[in-house]
Amino acid sequence: MAVLNSRTIEIINNISPGADQVGLGDLMEQALSGVLPPGSVSVGEIGLTTGSIILGASSVGSALDVKGDTKIMIGNGTTAAMYALSGDVTMTNTGDVTLGTLDHDLTIDAAHLIFTGAVDKVIAAGSYGSQLVHPGGELVTIAARGAADGWYLGIGSYMTAASEDGKAFPLCTLAEIVAPAGTDRIQGAQCMAFLGSPGGAEAVHLKTLGGDGTAGMYAGWFKIGANSNCVVDSGARAAALWVDNQLSGTITGEEYGIFATTGASKPDAFVGFETTSSGYASLFYFDETAYDQDPCVSGNCTGGNKDYHLKVNMNGTMYGIQLYAL
Repeated sequence: MAVLNSRTIEIINNISPGADQVGLGDLMEQALSGVLPPGSVSVGEIGLTTGSIILGASSVGSALDVKGDTKIMIGNGTTAAMYALSGDVTMTNTGDVTLGTLDHDLTIDAAHLIFTGAVDKVIAAGSYGSQLVHPGGELVTIAARGAADGWYLGIGSYMTAASEDGKAFPLCTLAEIVAPAGTDRIQGAQCMAFLGSPGGAEAVHLKTLGGDGTAGMYAGWFKIGANSNCVVDSGARAAALWVDNQLSGTITGEEYGIFATTGASKPDAFVGFETTSSGYASLFYFDETAYDQDPCVSGNCTGGNKDYHLKVNMNGTMYGIQLYAL
């Protein structure tokens, strides 16, 4: 059968067609089969129901309705069809996807990953007994820049224990070194605050507190609090910071409860005290397990020399605590 093309087609009845001609029978056969010359029909001339597309089927075109609300086109290896997500996965006609179970929902849109409802574990990336194998560098990276005046929380973790003896740990970290060859550093967390960028040249100001006691520059703010109806029972303990040394094994290097360093400016003091009303009952407290242990020693200093004193600033007046060489 001759092929129709863009040339002028001369239809000659009862005459055998030449190389560039087509017989009337061939023309009728192609017209009835729906095969048209390439380029002879524009998109606007195709009669097609609104919301449909042309899909190849058995070597010819077939209309496929793709306007079904919340449906998506899915291929099966041979052709394609329209299906709606179902079960625990649903999607709106604006593209928001929800992964739901009997307990919770997960919504994913262009800028958010939102869980709602009662959950056991929303994200699991390995476990202590089955850890991910990581080649090094950053496992999870969050890098963001604030564009206007306001609060910026890189990670906001809010937990509420609503049952008796419930326990809340919004942030838990554990760093372990298990290689026998060891390492020269291990740190459970790093918290840093910089004016400007490290090594940069920005001229940034740390503004005055302005009467706001929460303002200032701190690498970490540790606070405990309670409303006036709460009670800290006798025998309970509360502290804004717990420092716990539990190194076993052979310790020939240095070990401290707190290790402090300075380098650039000279700080006003190692510890600064301020209160709104209560103050502190004492500077140090050694309980029944510690009062007769180092560094507490009973008796007076004898035979020593008054070599040094520690400076203490009492509301602008400097005092000295005498130190004796032992």
